[in-house]
Amino acid sequence: MLSLKTKVTFLMLMLFLCNIWLLTFVISKRLEHEMTIQIEAEQFSTASYIADSIQNQVKTRFSVLNGIASQINSELIRTPGRLIEYLQGRTFLKMLFQTGVEVISREGIGIAHYPVLPERAGGLHKDLDFIRDVVSGC
Repeated sequence: MLSLKTKVTFLMLMLFLCNIWLLTFVISKRLEHEMTIQIEAEQFSTASYIADSIQNQVKTRFSVLNGIASQINSELIRTPGRLIEYLQGRTFLKMLFQTGVEVISREGIGIAHYPVLPERAGGLHKDLDFIRDVVSGC
């Protein structure tokens, strides 16, 4: 049989260990919660930065396209060869639009494109929803 002194010592040791375990549990849960909040904030910040960057790149490209479109007149549209030369003279287009650019008539037919690719010549685009949306807005 254990003495009272041993029982009390054992009880105090168990209480001490339970308190240590409880304290560890509470601290780990709180730390996990704070880390989750920090990671969420970091990811939101990164996603916002990327979204802003994409938005700025899209705005830049729209601005460039609007500037070029405003300089295209009916004479250039009637002579696709000159229109291609005009587009080729804008070397920055290839940097901004790696797959190229194409001038499309109101009827949805490709008039000129840069860089010149044989498979693009005279392409029909009238069935594409976004082309119809653009043409209907003109």
